[in-house]
Amino acid sequence: MEIGLVNGSPIGVMYLPHQPPPEPEDQVSFPPNLHLEFIQWINSAEGRNRKILSPKKRSDYRHYLNNRSAKPTHHDPKERRRQANEKHHCLNNYELQDNQIYQKPEYSEGKQRPAWYAVCDYDAVDIIQCIHCLLHHASK
Repeated sequence: MEIGLVNGSPIGVMYLPHQPPPEPEDQVSFPPNLHLEFIQWINSAEGRNRKILSPKKRSDYRHYLNNRSAKPTHHDPKERRRQANEKHHCLNNYELQDNQIYQKPEYSEGKQRPAWYAVCDYDAVDIIQCIHCLLHHASK
């Protein structure tokens, strides 16, 4: 993209480097136990984020999206009602793309927001670590 060109456009330009920089010697940006600590924190009352799916909820959502006409089979009426409500929420707000769960596109403030990946708690830490490395925030 040339700044002086009238038709120059940033569409398709990758601003993040392709490879993270090497870590300085004797310094570990992300210790091995960080993944487990993050999972424990995200599932605690303090760190709970409703937009991050638990592995069970992700599995249930994938089942609901693959089997739209399936009925709840639980013997407890309260649990059946909860499953029916969760299925209704899932079918209205989520979709499958390449067998991955995405929130449906939505309009907000007059603009369409594209579909975005519904993160599960066990892959959230990998995404965060990758972005920190690409932005050169790691090891600081």
